[in-house]
Amino acid sequence: WYIPWRWFTIRGPTSLAGPILYLLTLPLQFYAASGLATSFYTFLVIASAAAIMWAGVSAGRCTAAFFVLLLTALTRPEGVIFCAFYCLWLGWRFLYKKESLKPFLPGIILFALLYDAFLAWRLSYYGMPLPNTYYAKGSFPLYVRGLIGFFINRGFFTNYTWYLFLLPFFFFVKITDVRRALPPLYLFIAAGFVFSLGFSSWDWMPYFRYNLPLVPLMIVCCQLLFAELWRAWAPTTGKKLLWAALTACILLVAGEQFWKDLAFNSRWRDL
Repeated sequence: WYIPWRWFTIRGPTSLAGPILYLLTLPLQFYAASGLATSFYTFLVIASAAAIMWAGVSAGRCTAAFFVLLLTALTRPEGVIFCAFYCLWLGWRFLYKKESLKPFLPGIILFALLYDAFLAWRLSYYGMPLPNTYYAKGSFPLYVRGLIGFFINRGFFTNYTWYLFLLPFFFFVKITDVRRALPPLYLFIAAGFVFSLGFSSWDWMPYFRYNLPLVPLMIVCCQLLFAELWRAWAPTTGKKLLWAALTACILLVAGEQFWKDLAFNSRWRDL
């Protein structure tokens, strides 16, 4: 709710779209009580995106944002991929848009120094810089992991079909005055799915655990699309009715999946 409200000025009934989709996503609630790091990691991914939006081009704030990214990477090793994607985007802006990297350099240096120190400590203590599960999963050829990851992610979008609204998001959302606030959203979603394609296929836990940290950001994108289409179609009564009917269908599908997940959770508990 806060990201669309704070950086995209989403107000009124449309500001409830994101929270409602969140409530209807039972896996987020399942892992809140599972004892794993999934919920905390998800929080840090969202907090990193929000911190980047908040930071802008202020050197002090950018350093704070990179510290939140560091916490994400320390919580789960694949968290470093979010920082990597963000740095690649900054490099692209520097090369092709001639934007200065100066405000970001202190944060990048802080992240690199502290994360390298952490890896050196792990190496000295465990004898390896990453948890052994990463080596076990990474031992399979990339094409095998990618193929199975494709079917796993297809299952994710088959179950939670309303996230397919992300496809038209990039074409229909024209929030030009805050366009700079969007990159953390789609960069982090892309980073998470890149990892998910290679590693989530070997996870035995239910509810697409490796995709969950991306779900709140995907919900934000869906909410922005919802608000933009509502704004564009509201002056026309026919389109307003059509969009209201479509919204009801989306909520119905989400509610149906919530019930399916609840039933599966009961079976999982008994198992």
